[in-house]
Amino acid sequence: MDIFDRDSKLREIITAADRHPDRSDERPHIIPRLEKSLVKVGSLYGRAVEYTPSYGHIEWYESYGSYRIEWFTAIPIKRIKQKD
Repeated sequence: MDIFDRDSKLREIITAADRHPDRSDERPHIIPRLEKSLVKVGSLYGRAVEYTPSYGHIEWYESYGSYRIEWFTAIPIKRIKQKD
């Protein structure tokens, strides 16, 4: 399988990482796959992939199933507590 298979998320992750809005912010801390927190940004629900002191890298699926990943400023990102 080609790592850039059109159904693969790797291409979106790499290009989104290159779009970090502030290169002077610290190097991003990657969150291990099984520890990704459920978060809310406005009306969007997703999972935190990595973070810096000022930004969060969030992944989510659109209502029609398309995968998205983007950087958001840290202030509007709210962690959602999961029920046990």
